[in-house]
Amino acid sequence: NKLMSALPEHNEAPIIDSHTPAVVLYTSGTTGKPKGAVLTHGQLMTHTLHHTQLVQYQHNDKTLICLALCNNFAFSHQLLCAIYSGATLEIIPHFDSQEVFEAIRYHDITMLYMMPVMYNELVKLAENERCPIPNHLRLTIVAGDTTPVVVFRSFKKCFGLDICEGIGMTETQIYALNPLDDKKKIGSVGRGVEYTAVDVQDDHGNSLPPGQTGEITVKGEIVIEKYLGNPKATTDSFRNGWFLTGDLGTFDSDGFLWFKGRKKQLIVHDGSNISPQEVEEVFYHHPAVSEAAVVGIPDVIEGENVKAYITLKTDSEPIIEADLLTFAKKHLADYKLPQSIEFRESLPKLATGKLDRRRLRAESIHSSQKV
Repeated sequence: NKLMSALPEHNEAPIIDSHTPAVVLYTSGTTGKPKGAVLTHGQLMTHTLHHTQLVQYQHNDKTLICLALCNNFAFSHQLLCAIYSGATLEIIPHFDSQEVFEAIRYHDITMLYMMPVMYNELVKLAENERCPIPNHLRLTIVAGDTTPVVVFRSFKKCFGLDICEGIGMTETQIYALNPLDDKKKIGSVGRGVEYTAVDVQDDHGNSLPPGQTGEITVKGEIVIEKYLGNPKATTDSFRNGWFLTGDLGTFDSDGFLWFKGRKKQLIVHDGSNISPQEVEEVFYHHPAVSEAAVVGIPDVIEGENVKAYITLKTDSEPIIEADLLTFAKKHLADYKLPQSIEFRESLPKLATGKLDRRRLRAESIHSSQKV
């Protein structure tokens, strides 16, 4: 009672306009130190309205969250959209393929938003099932890194529907997504969403025609205006009003966007650019490979050499480095072949579930310096 009597008689709600900061979400730090992306109330509301319409969120949907809620994939695309549409949220504190599998099987999950490595783990578990897997899934979205084609095929075989691939960032939300119907192009990240402009540009800000690779740039009202306490990073991230994603891509003649890797992760070997994702994709087609990560290791003469880290499936036949190199030679130009392959029981991941290629590169450099 004393506390209540001390309160003002009339409490006025604070005035919040669309430009008032709502949350600060930190980037994954894939290519550098994480930065605080400031998202406003207006941006979050606008994105929520658009995304719920884009993926047709319904009140009877049940979306499974298995990423930390500080991750924009889970926060903006699942939590806020589910609350707005009256859908149900099921939250798993940490990704566990067995828990996800059981939720799909017994908890009537209709929507999944996960990273490629998570779908890969789920597929490996599902492939061991000897009977059909009952599920209510209607939409499965993947983003955050390159998804191996074999994962798409295996998931479709196990669960009966296609994964819908897209691309986005903490700073931009999902800015491109494959169609929800059967008009998807497996391997592409889809078309630009209607509420965000997407362009592929050269280093001078000129738009590139279909078929040419450049930096993916994004512009729209849901793109952040600044990083928290980092004006230099903010300035460096924009050019002529376009946000510079740091991702390389190309449009095809149908307007589908194809991801070509991170600019800062490109391996430069003897003057030639090599995409780690391209090399990884080849290894994923080998029946014994479970996961693959490729990095560039500094070399005095050739700039960088390619090194691959591989985990093998538990039920695979014994395999050695030479076997994988022989396989890779059938699909890659000589200059893209790894100089060495290291087998590991597991590969390091960031908190978002992405492969931590920076850590692998640092470990390899440190190891070579000790020799």
